Parts: sequence; C-alpha cells; structure tokens
Amino acid sequence: MSTLSARLSSVIRNGLALILIGAVLLNCVNIAGRYFFNYSILSGDELQTLAMIIIAFVGAIAVSAENQQLRMDFIAQMAPPWLGRTLLALECVLTIIVCTFVAWHSAQFVLRLFATGQKSAMAQIPVWIPHASLTLAFVGIAAVSALRLAGTVFQKGADQ
Repeated sequence: MSTLSARLSSVIRNGLALILIGAVLLNCVNIAGRYFFNYSILSGDELQTLAMIIIAFVGAIAVSAENQQLRMDFIAQMAPPWLGRTLLALECVLTIIVCTFVAWHSAQFVLRLFATGQKSAMAQIPVWIPHASLTLAFVGIAAVSALRLAGTVFQKGADQ
C-alpha cells in the first residue's frame, strides 16, 4: 500500500501545486491589471476561491494517504502492539463509515446541482465541479482507510 499511496499522494500534490500556481499567477495578473492598466478580471477572485476549495478537499486525500492527518493516538502509541492495531482497525472502520455517509449525501447534492445546471456568478463555471471535490475527497479518504484497514488486518494475521 505504501507504494500506491505514495504515488497517489505525489500525483495529487503535483496537480494541486499546479492549481495553486495558476491561482497565484491569476492574482498577480489581476493586481497588475488593476493598478497599471485600469483593468480587472472580474471572475478572478471567484476562480481563486474555487481553486482553494478544490485544493483543500482533494489535498485531504493526499494527507490521508500519507497518514499525516491530525490524530488522537496517544493511547494507541502506548498500548501493546495488538491493542494499537485493534484501535487502528476501529479508527479505519469508523472513518470508512463516516466518509461513506458524507460522500453519499454530497454526491446527492452534486447530482442536484448538475441537474439544475447552476453556474457560478462571475466565472460561469458549473457549481457542481467544486462541490464534487468534496465528494471526491470523502470517497478518496474512505478508500485510503479501506486500504489501511486491509493492511492492518493482514499484518495482524501475519503476527499471530
């Protein structure tokens, strides 16, 4: 799993870095246009906000794949190995349940947005696209947790 999660994380991070660079460049162009040419890209701020939403939610998949999320695992670290693995498995199961629940409801909302054809105010981007990043994030985190759970179960079986 570590090779797969490292590759996935790398692809996500590189893609999000490009989006962030694009947002910063757009901001620079907008600032230069406003102060030197009396011109502003009206949808610039909106595009940057949408980019930040996508970066935050899709980036959560990379953070989860690298196991860098905030965790309260003091007890698991101090516990015997079998208890630590059991707590990790329980954490994975709960993460899968919660993320799947949120992803399902998020997907229902995205489908409604898609069906109504709503677009953003200035950039005229279909609003289901940034909202889908939330669905994607929770599906991705649930998948990473499922892989981690499988690794924990197989490790437990190998130790006994």
